[in-house]
Amino acid sequence: GLPEHEERLKELLREDVAGTAILFPSPDALPAAAMAAVVAGEAPRRIVILDGGWAQCKKMNQWLDPAIPRCFVETATREEFGSTRKYRGQAHRVQTASAFAALWRELQEDPHDVEAVTQGLDAFMSSFEAQMGPAGRLDVLEQRSRHERERKNE
Repeated sequence: GLPEHEERLKELLREDVAGTAILFPSPDALPAAAMAAVVAGEAPRRIVILDGGWAQCKKMNQWLDPAIPRCFVETATREEFGSTRKYRGQAHRVQTASAFAALWRELQEDPHDVEAVTQGLDAFMSSFEAQMGPAGRLDVLEQRSRHERERKNE
């Protein structure tokens, strides 16, 4: 990122350390459902969601203020939300959007809002899976190649 953006983020986080949480499953992280009791007696007012590969997220987490509590979700599953990642055999690894939807649910946010986020994620995953097909990315590449050949033959 840009240095001025990084500094601005640090400033924002310093303004409300007690009301902020970081969604990251570090060894000292608390279950999100328990976070409300720890963060000023209510759900966090600001939540930092780290998104990227595991190595990138670990680096981002190390860069952020260690005084800000970390939390993790317990209810996000691949069965409920699907997966766009390569770790298909590892049920505990879920995409960031799935973790975010589960976080809202575990923090007992408005059920209508949680449902809207979940429905949006379901729509995205349905579209993603339709594009990928049962064979995955190779299937999409083969379809594109076939389409390009057909256009050349027209």
